[in-house]
Amino acid sequence: MEGTHEGHRSRLREQYLNGGCAALGDVGVLELMLTYAIPRRDVRPIAEKLLARFGTLDALFGADVETIAATGLVSKNAAVFIHLTGERAYRRAAPSGCFCVADDAAAAQIFAQVFKDASAELVYVLCLGHDRCLLYRGVVFRGDINSVKFRIRDITEPAVYCDSPYVYIAHNHISGAGYPSAFDVDTTRRIADSLASNEITLCEHFVFRGETYKGVYEMIRKKEGGSE
Repeated sequence: MEGTHEGHRSRLREQYLNGGCAALGDVGVLELMLTYAIPRRDVRPIAEKLLARFGTLDALFGADVETIAATGLVSKNAAVFIHLTGERAYRRAAPSGCFCVADDAAAAQIFAQVFKDASAELVYVLCLGHDRCLLYRGVVFRGDINSVKFRIRDITEPAVYCDSPYVYIAHNHISGAGYPSAFDVDTTRRIADSLASNEITLCEHFVFRGETYKGVYEMIRKKEGGSE
């Protein structure tokens, strides 16, 4: 069996070398990663179960080590490897085909597709270039944005790495009201301040509940403008 596994692992590596991630698909990419963290085992069932648990590679890579290890599917050492490799993957700005996000409405359409079938709360970010070309898009946190585990640097780091001057963020509410909470408003202010300290503009922070959404940053600006 060991020879069979080794032959399969060699084929995975050759597929990647010849065709990149597109030749493997999400399960294949994760399977190949796991071959370097888990020796002498068939890791495809583990890859399939991890993807089923997290939904997407972005969501898996956005999870912290403790969350990955808590699935019971991999050891903490393997969870560290997934997290480390995933961080490097998302910090490398992926080519976007110069897809332009012209305005808030265009950004909201992208987020609507992301959250359409989401079964968990996600924090999603779009990093744009000076010409508003999409430099990076992806899940930066899985869970409530008001969780103690959420770190504002999860948003600022990919933006800084991409040298992005404009950022959109959004998160979804699976239950409860779709209207932004006081915590959402406070978190938005802190995110905007953190980005501004790096000369990055927060364009908007959307809160989604189903198909409806609200722009938190617009709400803040209107309130502060009306108080002047």
